[in-house]
Amino acid sequence: MNTAILNKYKIDFEIINNSAYIKQLEITDFNFCIATYLNLIPYVTYLTNEVLVEIDKALNNQFFDKDAGGETTFLEIGNPNSTFTYTGASTHHVSIPTVDLKEIILSWIEFLTINGIVN
Repeated sequence: MNTAILNKYKIDFEIINNSAYIKQLEITDFNFCIATYLNLIPYVTYLTNEVLVEIDKALNNQFFDKDAGGETTFLEIGNPNSTFTYTGASTHHVSIPTVDLKEIILSWIEFLTINGIVN
């Protein structure tokens, strides 16, 4: 787990009532968006076989699908940055270096796997 990246973005992971959640150590537009996105997409298979594959393609300057889905928070993969768009009461757009996003997603997958919450 990449604790340096998690600390940089002030997020952590926690288990509550047998469910995994992103914990915002400090509320910012970014960690609100990443928490909303990952909390609604706790699917290791989807993240591994879809999102991370497209992130790797983007980082390797290959053709990639920018649309990484979402429900109230949508992810657009890019290089060098990816963008979350939150469409709740007000619209928020936040960007993150795609290499950092990859590390957060890998850490989330590791957390879900270690804790037996694999969908």
